[in-house]
Amino acid sequence: MHAVIETSDSSFFQYWDKLCANDPVQNPIYMQQRCESKMSSNSITEFTDRSFLVMLAEEPIFGCSLTLHLDEQGRKCIGCFGREASSHMNQATMQTASNSFRPEAIRLLQEHINQLIEEIQPHAIDYLDPVSCGVMSPITQVLLEKGRYQLCSKRR
Repeated sequence: MHAVIETSDSSFFQYWDKLCANDPVQNPIYMQQRCESKMSSNSITEFTDRSFLVMLAEEPIFGCSLTLHLDEQGRKCIGCFGREASSHMNQATMQTASNSFRPEAIRLLQEHINQLIEEIQPHAIDYLDPVSCGVMSPITQVLLEKGRYQLCSKRR
């Protein structure tokens, strides 16, 4: 059975590390940024970590790196510690080599991001879609359906 766990769960970081070990290309950026942001107490911007994992038993299937912060005008924004929010996948859990995941895991991922957007009501969402094999992230599909949100990407 699939479930969602958030950063408040005591086992979150154990499973997060396991997920990141399966995506060596992208995840080191997010792991390093997470550590730097948590250790930096001089940061002017306050971030609320709303990252989450979609689990199947004891195995992380999907993860989403995202934080909430207020911009200079006091508007709610979703990103990830000053970078784009992003989704991550445990490539070892794909059903086949064709980039196929269990539909229940995708449904739960989309449901949870939709729930967070409804709860937070952000002014802007800064999200980087890790397109894999030409297929957009299930989160991008939710954002496109929402349509009213500003999708942007800062380039540094």
